[in-house]
Parts: sequence; C-alpha cells; structure tokens
Amino acid sequence: MASWQKFTDPTRKSWTGLGIMSGTSLDGIDLCVVSFTKEGGVWNYVIKHAVTREYTTEIENVLKSAHNLSGFDLIKAHLRYGRYLGETIRDFLTDCQTEVDFVGCHGHTIFHQPDDHVTFQLGDGETMASYMYCPLVNNFRTKDVALGGQGAPLVPLAEQHLFADFDFCLNLGGIANISIRDEAQGFDVGPCNLLLNHFASAHDSSLKFDKNGEIAETGTVIDELLSSWNALPFFKLVPPKSTGREWLEDEVIPLAQNKGYSTHNILATACRLIAAQIGEILTSTSTSTNPRRMLITGGGAFNRHLMSCIKIEIQRRNLNITMVTVSRETVEFKEALSFAFLGLLSLKGEVNVNKLTTGARCNSVSGSIHMPTCA
Repeated sequence: MASWQKFTDPTRKSWTGLGIMSGTSLDGIDLCVVSFTKEGGVWNYVIKHAVTREYTTEIENVLKSAHNLSGFDLIKAHLRYGRYLGETIRDFLTDCQTEVDFVGCHGHTIFHQPDDHVTFQLGDGETMASYMYCPLVNNFRTKDVALGGQGAPLVPLAEQHLFADFDFCLNLGGIANISIRDEAQGFDVGPCNLLLNHFASAHDSSLKFDKNGEIAETGTVIDELLSSWNALPFFKLVPPKSTGREWLEDEVIPLAQNKGYSTHNILATACRLIAAQIGEILTSTSTSTNPRRMLITGGGAFNRHLMSCIKIEIQRRNLNITMVTVSRETVEFKEALSFAFLGLLSLKGEVNVNKLTTGARCNSVSGSIHMPTCA
C-alpha cells in the first residue's frame, strides 16, 4: 500500500508509529514505538518499545550552545542534529526489530519566543527522512505561531484523546505544563526540571539532576526568593501562555544568583515554587468538590521531594484531587507517544493543534511531512 493510502483508508483502524521527544532538560532522546487503534471514535494506545538514549558529549554540547551560534553555524547544527536523529531512529528500530508506519519527531527547542513569532526546533526533517523508509512529521509548532498562537503546549490535544479518564494532566518536564479536561485548556505552568537541574549542577558539576530531590530535601525555603519568584509577571498572565529557556535564563535564575544562598536552599525553594504555582492553578479551576484525578508524568514525577511538595500544597488548599502516576513507561514516555499521535493526525489530515490551548485564531493540521527516500 502506498505511503499515503494507509493514513486515508477509512477502513483501517490501527497504525504503529515512532514518537521522538528531545526535552529542554537535556536528559536524552525519548523514543517510543506505539500502536494506535480507533474504534467507535475512541482512540487507544499500546506502548510496544520505549527507550531513552543519552546524548553523546558532542551532541549535548551542540544543544547547550546552539542558541549562541552564528547563523551559518546554527544551520550546520540543524543538519548535524538531523543526521544524529536519523541515525538514532534507524539503529533503534533495527535493535527492536520493528517496522513502523510513520515517525513523529518533536526536535529540540532552541528558541521559543511566540510574542516575536519565533519558535525553532533543531533537527532538519529532510535530513532525518534520508534515513527513513516511512513518512516523518516534524516542525509541529511553527504554523500555530504563524496563526497568532503560542505554539505550545501541544500535548493537551493528545491527552484529550488518549488520557480522557483524568481531570488534569500535569507534565513535570523542563517546563511544567498542565491540561484541564473540563475547560479543554492547557498551558505552561512555569519552570520545573530546567530550573532544578541548573542548580543541581551548580551544587555539583558532576550532577545532571537532583536524584529524588535529595539535595532539595535537606534545604530550607528562602522566603525572600520565593516571594520574588512568585511575583514574576509570567505567573499573572491569563492562559493561553507558554514559556521556555530564554525566560528562565533572563528572569528566573538571576533572582537566585549572587545572593549568598546555598544551593540546598535554592532547590528547596524551587520545589516550593513549582508546587505553589500548580496549587494556584488547581485552586482556580477546581470549583467542584467532587473527587478529581490528576495524572502526573515527566521526569519530575520521579523527584520524591517535589512530588511531596505538590501533595502537601494540594492538602493545604483542601482540594479533593488525587495525584496519579501510572506505568513507568507512560510516565517517562507520554510526551514521545503524544508526538507520535500528533504526527498520525497530521498524516490523516486531522486537527492536531487546538486553538483553545494555544490562542491561535483557528485550529490547525500542523507539522511538516517528509516522505521517505524511496517512497
């Protein structure tokens, strides 16, 4: 069957795809082979294979420095990372002896400044496609930004279809984001692992993150710093809203630097900040006293101290919300499987970006589609 027909055939009910997520927290590339089925208008998924591949030192340095590169060097990095992703995809599918119908790849965000109509994910799609035997979809955010939207978050639409049993879906990634089922809304909460990882590395350069929140757990909240962080204008913005590395580096991190604060205490304060902002959102949206469930995924779900802070904040506010973590695979790979799903919708010509979430002037079918070398 030709590449396009398998996505437009009305009798077909299942597809297998590979989703790839390269998060801002630089913890590696998440690859997730997932089978999607649609019966009676309801989507379901099954994860077949999933793995996180650590970056080589060379690639990690490219990702860390890309935002400071000249125009020409940024193009070279875009192509280099495309080759790296293509090689990684090829080798992963060979290792697990699996064929897929398509690939959905987020790329690695280098710039995200939607107010200036800019969003850019590293990893050239045509270069990646040169390693493929199936269609590849990437560049999911650009069209929404062109339509006046934030270009983020995009995962709430996938959550609406794949995780409809939950009232809230909270992703504790580099940036924390949340989707709210009853309001068909999703937006960025604020900093999460990007902030925690920065100060974990400042504490000990050999650390990429604060395992289980063990450093934060020994610290004491700095009230002055917490007040300064909570007063940041971003937190007062009305959704739709999104943010990224630039805001963190320009406005968040400097408030904790050169003040003589210990990193133990900064990390403790950061965890409290994240929990407090989540609490604010849940309080403003939880008008019902009925029991509600919140799915928590992303790397922060494995941070014991952060999870404790969120639980305490929910209890302090007397919210009838249960925090739920599901299988480790889903916790770790929900973003990757979501971009596989968004890629599938793009190939089917169905809406995969919701204007209610991003603030764009209309819904859209987003993503650049790259056909395989030998179609």
